Amino acid sequence: MTAFILNEEVVTPYFLVYLLKEERYQAWFANNKKGTTIKGVPRQELVGIKIPLPPLPEQQEIARILRAVDERIQAEEAYARALDDLFKSLLSELMTGRLRVAPDSATETEPVGTGQPGVGARYRLAPTTSTTEETKGG
Repeated sequence: MTAFILNEEVVTPYFLVYLLKEERYQAWFANNKKGTTIKGVPRQELVGIKIPLPPLPEQQEIARILRAVDERIQAEEAYARALDDLFKSLLSELMTGRLRVAPDSATETEPVGTGQPGVGARYRLAPTTSTTEETKGG
């Protein structure tokens, strides 16, 4: 296993991490791995790799922007997972009958003469009441 010792006056660690994640560097690493049990790139081959380095302030700004993008992606993925969990939960509630979809009487619209809710009707989720609750109430 080879480790980098960085001169942080020349290269920003986050910039280097993002740069080395780039497809061409990943392909280079994949093509230059050696070893049987644990594959890795030998130190003598790493020394020869050319890495273009912009000025340090530019590296810092690039790394800052890419970190912000990564954080936003993680937040959006977490939001998508939460929505998916909510969808699965609601679907389960609807399929088991613990929850039903009922027309919202305050906004229900009926096309003339059909007695059916219209396309623009709004619906709300309503918990179903058990038969024991219905008989107790009246």
